[in-house]
Amino acid sequence: MRFSLLVLALLAAGPAAAWEPDPNGVPPWVVPQGGVPFCLATNSREASTPALSAAFRAAVESAAGRWTAPCSGWCAHVDDCGPPPAWNISTWGVDRVNWMVWLGADYPLGDTSLAVTLVSEISGERADTDILFNDRGFVWVVGDDFPNPDVESVAAHELGHALGLAHYQPASACTDACTDDVYPPAIMCTVYCGGIIRDPTSDDLDGLCVLYPASTVTACAPADGGDPDSGDPDGGDPDGGDQATSDGEADGGDPLVGDPAGRDEPGCQCRGAALPLAALVLAAISRRRARQAA
Repeated sequence: MRFSLLVLALLAAGPAAAWEPDPNGVPPWVVPQGGVPFCLATNSREASTPALSAAFRAAVESAAGRWTAPCSGWCAHVDDCGPPPAWNISTWGVDRVNWMVWLGADYPLGDTSLAVTLVSEISGERADTDILFNDRGFVWVVGDDFPNPDVESVAAHELGHALGLAHYQPASACTDACTDDVYPPAIMCTVYCGGIIRDPTSDDLDGLCVLYPASTVTACAPADGGDPDSGDPDGGDPDGGDQATSDGEADGGDPLVGDPAGRDEPGCQCRGAALPLAALVLAAISRRRARQAA
């Protein structure tokens, strides 16, 4: 098992002008019949009513459904697995449960980090991914309500990391899009500038199709004959907004919490040090508008 952590602070620059693969060399998923499952806990303090919880769930399901293309064999579905058990840094990455959760005081990165995706490689396979949303430093919404982040936009970005994409390069193209008030060149940009940034661009989909080329194997057809719950990719036109960015922060933080330790997937029984793997961070933003924060 390889279980190590890489934190990529947003706004890093680079020379290439395209999508980037996982910098850790973790291989793509072997997509199971019916798609890669994710366990969503709508445990944000903002999802405090059944209606709000349902809206958060619909937003994440829609984000998962946006990562589809005729040239790709990738698909995922979002399940309700109940509340996540308490996390433990030594076991969360090997339980083979792909959690998507909101963390408050125990969110492991700094207050300017919106979310982080952590990926484990077990026996040479991408085997476990957990997406953590920062419920300590942000008020989460469904829609364009600056300066509050849109659940679906951030989930779409983090799901891109979960399937194996790193940040778009060069980062300057992303910040230029914010400054110029245009939709970014990729939802895998190093910065989120606020608003509705939900639809993968052609560059995002190019990366998707290289990592998961279409084949004659219909892995995304559900094994039981029903429809996979991959969300509704409907959502209207993207709104890039006119925004400026601030630097992301990755300060290491406390050990992760929320480990689904009660699920008896043994994972790798390797002995030796277990280090955190691929954490990819989406940065906080500020926006230039009449409603700009003081």
